[in-house]
Amino acid sequence: MRYLLVTYVKKPDGKIDELVGLGEKIKNSDLQTVNIIMDFQERKVNKCIIDGQRVDTDWDNLYAYYKGVYPAIVDRLSEENGWRGEVLSPSDLDDQVTDIDPKYVQ
Repeated sequence: MRYLLVTYVKKPDGKIDELVGLGEKIKNSDLQTVNIIMDFQERKVNKCIIDGQRVDTDWDNLYAYYKGVYPAIVDRLSEENGWRGEVLSPSDLDDQVTDIDPKYVQ
């Protein structure tokens, strides 16, 4: 698996559910419905939309957050993509949310 896909769903009672999935490719429906798309192969945040607003965030912040919440999932994605979750220095990362390469969209 390559991608961590996170979707937030607001329930009628005002509470929010967090749905987490994994994917090898990104579907067109994912682009429409998923709030956060993290690419563990490229170590990039492809999409981050919270409350309808695009949020610029860096890899390290999201990685650290989801590692704390879903350690087994994040460890699996890191391992399967050839790294063990080492945090890179900011100069090694593109801190901007990037567009998804069309070849990874089904």
